[in-house]
Amino acid sequence: GLEIFKPFFNNVPIGVSIVDNKGTILFANKIELQMLGYEELEYVNHNIAVFHKNTSSVSAIFNCLQLRKDFFNQEAQLVCKDGSLRAVILRSAINFPEQSLNGTICLTRDISYLKKSENYLKYLNHASEELSSMQDMAEALDKITQLIVPAFADWVVINDLKDDGFAYLLKMAHVDAQKVEWAEQYRRAHP
Repeated sequence: GLEIFKPFFNNVPIGVSIVDNKGTILFANKIELQMLGYEELEYVNHNIAVFHKNTSSVSAIFNCLQLRKDFFNQEAQLVCKDGSLRAVILRSAINFPEQSLNGTICLTRDISYLKKSENYLKYLNHASEELSSMQDMAEALDKITQLIVPAFADWVVINDLKDDGFAYLLKMAHVDAQKVEWAEQYRRAHP
């Protein structure tokens, strides 16, 4: 059964797994294992629910498996070996008719970079809306630091480079207010 497909599936440039109708992973190709950081023994022969962050995506997949229906563009967050999350789109490709292979072939496409870009665009849109109404530079700098820390950075330092070649501090922020105080003391002691 499965053995004839493995060489082909191991050479396709997308994550492929074979899952039985109870959700047990019977096979995963190299791409899928690398994408999530697991060794074959850590992933294969385990239930898909172990690797899904959200129960809603698992429920939708289980429903399709039980009804022997394909699923298309099912978004999910998979838990990687290191604990990080990977945004993916899942698609079932083929339901096996034989009772011995009662399951489906799942294609897994990593969309983490798309989700990250989507979040950046949402952030930039929000920042533009917030900053467009600002008239005062000090108020705008406060808003910029609030938008950056902690969403994108722990630290933000905004300097104004003057004609004399020195950088003059306009605004500084950190997630830990004590570190801002320490940095301000350091800047005063070492201009």
